[in-house]
Amino acid sequence: MIGMWVRLLRISYSMLFPAILVFCCIGVYSASYSLLDVYMMAGCGGLGYVLAKLDCGPAPLLLGLVLGR
Repeated sequence: MIGMWVRLLRISYSMLFPAILVFCCIGVYSASYSLLDVYMMAGCGGLGYVLAKLDCGPAPLLLGLVLGR
């Protein structure tokens, strides 16, 4: 299996990223056959990207979600 992972790492990011997005969308859609779930996945991904760019850590956000009202 190590040889397969090494070959996978040689694939350029510009080709690997769209393939991952397509497989994620197919997986989410096939779970319940709902486009709303695909849109929700895209929205959560966009929110995660914005929070990563703003340098917000996930631990304080999770603590606030769990301990808040």
